Amino acid sequence: MVTPERYDGKEVYVVGFMHLEFEGDVLYTYREDWAQNLISNGIWLDVDSKKYEQTLKLNNNYVVIEGTFTTKMKGHFGMYSGAITNIVRVNKWGKPKR
Repeated sequence: MVTPERYDGKEVYVVGFMHLEFEGDVLYTYREDWAQNLISNGIWLDVDSKKYEQTLKLNNNYVVIEGTFTTKMKGHFGMYSGAITNIVRVNKWGKPKR
């Protein structure tokens, strides 16, 4: 993210590749960013512990996430430009199955 401060404190609705793991809950722009460990293309996800198991079912998929972006939280060791907190929706992204 080039100008994270522009979105600080704002509600966001974004699509990206979500990967969840111990000390690494991140939304990447593309799956390849995760595969190549391009940390600068990721945003930390502050997933509510009560919703974690449900969210984990969507691990390693493209998802739509709705929440609040903050530059005050930067994830594990402060490696990310910000985080999405107060997540109200995580849905698998793509064409609906018929």
